[in-house]
Amino acid sequence: MIRKLHSVALLVALGASGIFSVGARAENTTKTPQAAANNERRQAGAENPSGVPADPALAGAQTLAGPVGPPLPLLDEDSRRLSFQALLTDVDGEPLAGDTVELIFNIYNAGGAVIEGPITMNSVSMEGGIVSVQIPVSVSTFNGEAREIGVSLNGGVEVAPRVPLTAVAYAYRVDRVASGELDDAISLGAGPPNPASGFLLLYSAAAGGPRISLDGSAGIVGADGAFNVLGGGGGAVRATMTAGAGGGRLRTEDASGGNAVVSGGHAANGGGFAEYYQSGGTLGISLLGDGGSGSTLTMNDNSGDATVQVDSQGPTTGGAVLALNNSEGATTVSIDADLSDGALVKLGNSNAADTIVFNADVSDAGEISVRDGAGAQTLLADGAAGAVRALRGLEVLDGWGSFVLAQVFKEGGNGWFESFASDGERTSKLGGGLDAGGRLLLYDAAGSVRILADGDDGDGAGRVEVSADSGNARVILDAERSGADDGGSVVVIGNGGSRIKLHGSYEGVGNTGSWMEMRDGNTATSPRIVLEARNVDAGSGGRIRINNGAGDNTINLVGDASGDGIIVVKNDSGTSTARLMGDNGSDGGLLRLVNSLAEITATLSAGADGGSLRLNNHATEVVYLGRSGTGSGSLFEMSMSDGTDTIELVADVGGVGAGSILRMRDGSGANTVVLDGRTGWTSTKVLEITGGSDFSEKFDVSPAQGSPRPGMVVSIDPRNPGALVASATAYDRKVAGVISGAGGVSTGMMMGQPGTLADGSHPVALSGRVYCYAEARGHAIEPGDLLTTSSLAGHAMRVSDHSRSAGAVIGKAMTGLNAGQTGLVLVLVNLQ
Repeated sequence: MIRKLHSVALLVALGASGIFSVGARAENTTKTPQAAANNERRQAGAENPSGVPADPALAGAQTLAGPVGPPLPLLDEDSRRLSFQALLTDVDGEPLAGDTVELIFNIYNAGGAVIEGPITMNSVSMEGGIVSVQIPVSVSTFNGEAREIGVSLNGGVEVAPRVPLTAVAYAYRVDRVASGELDDAISLGAGPPNPASGFLLLYSAAAGGPRISLDGSAGIVGADGAFNVLGGGGGAVRATMTAGAGGGRLRTEDASGGNAVVSGGHAANGGGFAEYYQSGGTLGISLLGDGGSGSTLTMNDNSGDATVQVDSQGPTTGGAVLALNNSEGATTVSIDADLSDGALVKLGNSNAADTIVFNADVSDAGEISVRDGAGAQTLLADGAAGAVRALRGLEVLDGWGSFVLAQVFKEGGNGWFESFASDGERTSKLGGGLDAGGRLLLYDAAGSVRILADGDDGDGAGRVEVSADSGNARVILDAERSGADDGGSVVVIGNGGSRIKLHGSYEGVGNTGSWMEMRDGNTATSPRIVLEARNVDAGSGGRIRINNGAGDNTINLVGDASGDGIIVVKNDSGTSTARLMGDNGSDGGLLRLVNSLAEITATLSAGADGGSLRLNNHATEVVYLGRSGTGSGSLFEMSMSDGTDTIELVADVGGVGAGSILRMRDGSGANTVVLDGRTGWTSTKVLEITGGSDFSEKFDVSPAQGSPRPGMVVSIDPRNPGALVASATAYDRKVAGVISGAGGVSTGMMMGQPGTLADGSHPVALSGRVYCYAEARGHAIEPGDLLTTSSLAGHAMRVSDHSRSAGAVIGKAMTGLNAGQTGLVLVLVNLQ
């Protein structure tokens, strides 16, 4: 068993040069077959570029989180020793047993040459795996150039990598500096009232008592008097904190004299206040925490005049008040949050006259009042009445007041509304009471009426007309058709006559239903599309008729033909080529398609016992999809041109939930391929597999010798029934095969039974061709060589001792491997 140093911690003291601190860490290495093979090669004299002695027997060592023993003292200036402390453990992490140990040290330069050593420390005391020793060194060894230290245990291999030695500065720790060591006016360390807590006390020599104290336990900084903060270089006072009978005060000052003051008490009422000054020394902002009835915020302009005032409680209303003043000091905006239980907003002109007033509570309703420059009311929006009243007329002007964009006026005893474009042209007009009904007119850019909506067309019904640029109506919407009172109509007119007509009742048939017709450009021809809400010829259902250019009906959609719907599509000769029926005579719909020879080539039928699809090759049925005749499952059949069934797929054999079956037949109708979904049974004459070249079974593979991977040689795991493990013994008679899938060659056929021991996660090739890992450390592998298991985990090797190979042969190599190499070899698996 090879034991490798996990980590090393060195604490090095080198006289007056300072303290050296060295630390290193390496991963815990488990002995693998490959590592064992490499060690065997080193012992045999193979190439060893690292220069590390063969087969070391060095126990592990790891850095402790804290000191591993009593701290070693710094040595005097004349001493030349390195301090070494470590916890030595074995590969399982347990402290190394024994009372003493031999340590050997070497000191190297940056190029790897030994500068000093070996330095052998015999019988070093060890307790619980912990060692502590001082290594004698020479002064000439340390001349300022880079150095590394190597260590080995009990004559074993030196630990890799070596540890660099670096210097750090001296360090001091001050627990307390007595007042006498500094000045009588300063005290550091424990102090009253709790000697166990840290204290800093600054005294005034004249008063004899502390003026500034820092209490470490209470987290308090106290001052008797004032704190002054000076500018750079000890200039003028820039900040002052004072504490007096009236309260604390903080004052800051910038270089130009502008300052800010925050105080805990106001001279007039005891409330806190804050003042912020402008760069010229003029008061800019003042904030009073208690102005008698509430807090107040005032903002001044550069002349010191108040321009913004915010009072949290107005002197007469009890609510907050915001006032904005102009440059003359007059209030132009006033917002009162509580005036007679409602808010009030006033906007004034330059003369401070209120021109706009928003009152949130006037007789329990809101009100907006707009006034002229003298304060006379001109427009009123009354929330209680829900009305807007323009006392001097109502006009909407453009942004410059040049054009009237909209106006409300009176004409012939009726109210009218007009709107205009920016150039003054009328765009719309809305009037009431004209011909006992309202009228809406919309104009184009030239002033011509394009849309007319009349609430009473003279027959007691509404009418809408949309006109073209010629002035002629192109769309007419009439609530009652001319000459009738049983329904509305829509008429779309083209150049020369109507193109679309839509009537609310069927014309000329006793008003039995709505009717629509569409015509082409030649209005003398019959309609091209006719839609009837009631088919008066055959029944009460609707009908759609689509005619060709000659006026002949080519598509007829009838909603009720003897109780069922029907769609008939005809060709230009009048032959029905497609027929869709709502009832095929067996409680289902029917679709039939007919070719140019009048033969039925496709039939889609839905019946009480299930639907079916039949495709014919002239008179012969070649495809059938429908319900199985012997059960409730579906049936799919495909036939040759003579009607012989060659493919049959039954979704439920027997109709008892047994499962599906697929039968494929030759030209005589004999079964050649059968897939039985009930049992999973497959029958065929020839089975060709093109996805792989081996025969495998599923196994679980234990990770005892590393994670399982394709190409790994595996053996029976005696500790886990039914499972395998990577082989790690030469000539292992428990060998089971090779994990399939390595080298780009996939599994060909794989067996397993889920839920039993005959199942697993890895395909293991028991026969066929696969790539497997092999090693040629002792002998090269040639094609045709018998292969057996190797001591290198998961690898195969050439059989060189045939007396041991019986029952341990994996198969024959089909590719070779040079001596001394490891890699993949193509193997013809044949367990023997």
